Order: sequence, then C-alpha cells, then structure tokens
Amino acid sequence: MSRRLLTSADTTRLLSLRRTVALAFLTAVIVATAGAGPAQAGWTPPDDSWQRLDADLIRFHHRADEQGLVRALAEVGPSTLEYISMNTGAPIPPAVDVILAPDQDSFGSLQPRRPPSWAAGTAWSDRMEIYLRADLPDPDPDRLREVFVHELTHVLVGQMFEAGELPRWLNEGLALLFAGELRPSDQAVLVRAAVTGSLLPMTQIARAWPTRAAHARLAYVQSVDFVSYVQRQRDDSLPTMVRQLASGRSLDQALREATGQDLRTLEASWKGRLTIWHALIPLLFGPGAFWGFATFLFLFAAWKRRRQALAKMDAMAEREAALDGVRETLAARGWDAAVRTSPNQARRANGGQPPADIAGGDDDSGLW
Repeated sequence: MSRRLLTSADTTRLLSLRRTVALAFLTAVIVATAGAGPAQAGWTPPDDSWQRLDADLIRFHHRADEQGLVRALAEVGPSTLEYISMNTGAPIPPAVDVILAPDQDSFGSLQPRRPPSWAAGTAWSDRMEIYLRADLPDPDPDRLREVFVHELTHVLVGQMFEAGELPRWLNEGLALLFAGELRPSDQAVLVRAAVTGSLLPMTQIARAWPTRAAHARLAYVQSVDFVSYVQRQRDDSLPTMVRQLASGRSLDQALREATGQDLRTLEASWKGRLTIWHALIPLLFGPGAFWGFATFLFLFAAWKRRRQALAKMDAMAEREAALDGVRETLAARGWDAAVRTSPNQARRANGGQPPADIAGGDDDSGLW
C-alpha cells in the first residue's frame, strides 16, 4: 500500500481544522464556566478582628477570645457531620459556615434576620450558615456542643426541603435526638402527660407549634421520643423516611415505606409503651434521685386515680348496658311496666298471680 505525501494544501486544511477544534473547546469551557457562576466565598466577617478555623468542610468564624471553644467544636464537627448525614440521608454540602458570636447583640446583628432574645443558636439551611452564642448563661462547652449539633442537624436536613414542607416534630425531634438533649426531667414530663391523657397529637405539632411554655416543652419532648421510637423500628427507618418525604411522598406514605405503619398506627403503639415504668429508672437512679422519687410518687398517684376513674366509668357503662338489655327483653315479652314495677305490684295487678311471662322461670329469677 503506497503512502501519499501531504501537500501544502493538505497541511493548510489540517492546521485550520486544529484551530477550529481548539476554538470550539475554548468556547465550551468559557460557556460552562459562565453557567456555573462564581464560586461561593462563604460568610464574610464584618472586620479584621475575626479569625477562621477550618475543620474539613466546616469553617468556624470567631474572635480570638473564643479560640478554645472553637477548637472543641472543631474536634467533633467533621465526624458529627458524617453521622447526621448517614442517619438522615441528607447529602453533605460543600461547606458549612459556623459563626460564633461573642455576645447577644452581635448574635442578632450578624444574621440575615434578628432571632428571638432567648435563642442560643440558629440555622440557615439556604445559606449553609449556623450562628452560635459564645456568651451562653451556662459556659459549659458541652452545652455549646449540643447547640452546635442541634443547628447542624437543622442545616443538613433543611437543605432537602422547601420552607414548611418538613413536619415540625420531625425537624425538632431529629435535632434533639442527635444533640442528646433529652434529660431525665423531660422523661418525667412525657410520662406525666401520658398517664394523665394530655399528650399532644402528632398531627397537631406537625405544622403548628404551641406558644405556651409548658405545651412547647411537651411538644419538644414528644418529638424527640417519637423520632427515637421511629428510629428503633428498622435499621434505616429514619433516612428512608426523610428521603421519601424529600421526594414528595406524604407523611403516611413515607412512614409506611420506612416502618411498615402509618402515622396513626405508629403513634398508637408509641403511646402504648409510655407507662409509668418508662421513666422509673432514670428518675430514681439518676443524679436527682430525691426529686425523681417525688415525681414517681406523683405519677403513680395520677396513674392510680386515672385507673380508678376508668374502672368506675366502665362499671357504670356495664350497668347501663345490663339495664338496657332487661328493658329490651321485657318489652319484647309485652310487659313494658316490668322495668318500673316490682313483682308484688305485678301480682296485685294480675289478681294475685305472677305474670305468665315470668312465673317459675329460672332464666328470669335473677332479674330482680
């Protein structure tokens, strides 16, 4: 097979083709870069007094005085991020900015919108930002860690949903569960509500949150305990439920996929296990054993009163049902007055003889 040498015309066409391909490639790169937009720079500090500490994907912004607190958070931050993602099915974002405000004034002014005065931390999932107060009334680093994990959960899970789509009890329950914020005294609140029949319906706290302090606390405690109960149904129940909800499925559909039960069935089984013994061990043998014992006595008395009231109501219902049965039986036999007339009165009305329908009948001997 003979080879043909390239002519000058062939060389010109080849160079032109290479320039065309190179120009097309360069144009594609420029278009792709323009479509992607500028890289997210993250949170910008207001002045040069702020420092930054990176812990993998988490960027901590702080003043020099809070360096020790930030290092404590940085030690647990990356592993906590992975743990929350694994147990909720939430994707890990490119970066999360954590701003540790030195005081309450800066805590409010640094944020896009000023939070309530009682807030210890806030989460902005659309901005991937968490704001924490360094001047908490309780300076314990463990308390700050709890707030950090709480808000980190809100950020990770919140990115999967539009505003208002995530049930409130699930949002708060997940954050409280992973932060480990449930106390023995909270168990007492939960059991007290259970034995007195004052638990809040889960459908009620899915969208609307109580404004009264006592009801709000009960809503938080119910949320974390119910989410924990859902988690124990199957190994992957929580991430399955969250992913199903994020994909647009209803709450009942998501729960059936995750646990095999709908909300009503699952809530009924959860309530069934909330007995007085649910909180007995942490109340009696925890740090506050004295107050735990006092709470136990209160709960036991409330439980006993409730059992007595229910037994009395059941007895009254049984008696009414028995009387209704007597009335129906006698009415069917044509002796309507028997329910209001004694046997002696009936004999006198029948010439001294008992009515034929009840004379000598063993089956009717117990009616009077």
